[in-house]
Amino acid sequence: MISYLGYDPVEKQYKVLTWFDGFEEYQVLTLGIGEPSWRNIKCCRPHLHYPLYKGICINGVLYYVGTVTGLLKDFMVVCFDVKYENFRFVEEGLETFIRKVMEP
Repeated sequence: MISYLGYDPVEKQYKVLTWFDGFEEYQVLTLGIGEPSWRNIKCCRPHLHYPLYKGICINGVLYYVGTVTGLLKDFMVVCFDVKYENFRFVEEGLETFIRKVMEP
């Protein structure tokens, strides 16, 4: 199971994004509001988490490295908007992104 904690600065809410690698089912849990309950969300592009790099949440967007096949040439940055609970994918400039943001 893969899990990330993200923060929406507009609504001032923490959310947990979780999924099992290899499955297309993603879930979100909003923390601190009412009874906790997981919601299923859809992702338009199935992908695997690439565990070498940690994710980071910046200005309400959770960023992590993903891959479609596990091959180096298929890496991408997965961008999860914490407020709107949707995904975007960046494939251009991955090396620069990793050097500047993801590496310690």
